[in-house]
Amino acid sequence: DYRKAFRSKASTLLGQIQNHFLSTLLFSKPPLIIVSDGLETCQSSVEDLPSYERDEFELNDYSFSVIHVKLKTPEQRDNRVHFCANGRVVKSERIRDLPTSKLSDAQGTEFFYHVFVSSDVFDSRVNQERTDFAIEDEPSFFSDVSMTEIKSRVSERASIFLDDFLSAMRENRDSRISKVIDTCLPEYKYLLEHDREKLAQISLSADDSEIQRCLLGLHFANQQSARDTLKSVIQGVEEKSKYDGSEFIASFEQDFERISQINNASLISYLIYRKCIIDLLSSLLHRNEDGKFERESAVHEIFFPMGKDLDPSKSFIRQNLWLIDERLTYASYLASDRPLSEHKYLFDSTDRSEPDIACYFNLGYSSDSLEDEFLREVVLVEFKRPGPLAERKEDPYEQCIRYIDRIREGLRNEQGKRVKASEGTRFYCYIVCEIDGKLIQKMTRVYGFEPIFGGEEGYFKYNKELGAHFEIVPFRKILRAARRNHRSFFEYAGLHE
Repeated sequence: DYRKAFRSKASTLLGQIQNHFLSTLLFSKPPLIIVSDGLETCQSSVEDLPSYERDEFELNDYSFSVIHVKLKTPEQRDNRVHFCANGRVVKSERIRDLPTSKLSDAQGTEFFYHVFVSSDVFDSRVNQERTDFAIEDEPSFFSDVSMTEIKSRVSERASIFLDDFLSAMRENRDSRISKVIDTCLPEYKYLLEHDREKLAQISLSADDSEIQRCLLGLHFANQQSARDTLKSVIQGVEEKSKYDGSEFIASFEQDFERISQINNASLISYLIYRKCIIDLLSSLLHRNEDGKFERESAVHEIFFPMGKDLDPSKSFIRQNLWLIDERLTYASYLASDRPLSEHKYLFDSTDRSEPDIACYFNLGYSSDSLEDEFLREVVLVEFKRPGPLAERKEDPYEQCIRYIDRIREGLRNEQGKRVKASEGTRFYCYIVCEIDGKLIQKMTRVYGFEPIFGGEEGYFKYNKELGAHFEIVPFRKILRAARRNHRSFFEYAGLHE
């Protein structure tokens, strides 16, 4: 059954014997090996050994011999380092800094790189089973030499020997790192200058996903280092009895640029997210392939997840109300498409009305307290689908008034203290829609809305009786303002339109 797979040619067997006993043949005078099979006879000679080069180094008063070998067909088909005692391999490890595939020289000849290391310290400290050495892994006060130190020096010698062979691979690796940064992680461009030595340690065979993980790890480590540096500088200033501005600048200046680069990477990452949101909104405001506008829910989801409510700890990162007003990001509580009776902050409300978005500001846009026992601000956002709106029994303005009346039933804060929505409570209502349709034009005339810059920027109205400000905001205004407000940031980050 195994006859076809069994290697029986004399020349093949001779090659396998040479590979298996390569360390013995390299470290001592090779014996004559003859393989005979009938009329076929093969014998080995020094010339039959693979191409190799001898090297050596000193470490803590110990001498180490190194033999660099280029093998075409080794037993273990990867690039390895072998630690030997008395001419025989004891431990063997894959060289992790090198790819698992073959290397090639200037002539295009492919080979695997194996390095054999021997020393008197290995000969004297090999265990009886010849499976390991009585040498500490890490340097310590009680050890004269460690395997970590030995491996580091062997790696240095291997890098020197392979320099010509690896230069093209290093260039390819560096090119792939730059490509990953340009296409996937542009916010981490600072690493190309800030962490050159660490980037050079990325495996030559690393694929794009492995490179991304390395870049993320480097940036995380840099963030922690930057925080520690900043904390240390500030602590140093606080501990001094007198603040010296010039001294602070002098001590901090050398670290400031590095800290700024690291923090800017996090900022750019968030800017990339914002640009994606703006581009997505732009695409949804156009007719689809069927010539229809997207549903209201599709647009709504961009601004805020439907059917959700968020507390302050999550409100900043789980919604995009910054498209309408940056201040909406800092609400104390937000609810979207949930019945008023389920709003955590409403008191004794049984109404099932569902505002598109309700933002409760217990502290408002300022640092005012709740000592007056009334709610400071409530912001309501009502979305309508892109395109002209159909006639309906209740227009958006009437919807908002109904929500305001229900909310005035009363509220209480987190500590259970009842807080009334009084005459001093300010309501801000944004109606986000297209303004060209008949329904909106009729609504602005009937209720006396004032045009903003001739109506191109929308309409506004202040209802004194309700203490409520209403604004009709066209989608194109939101999109235009978002692009304008972010333009300088996008240009700085290299995120051109």
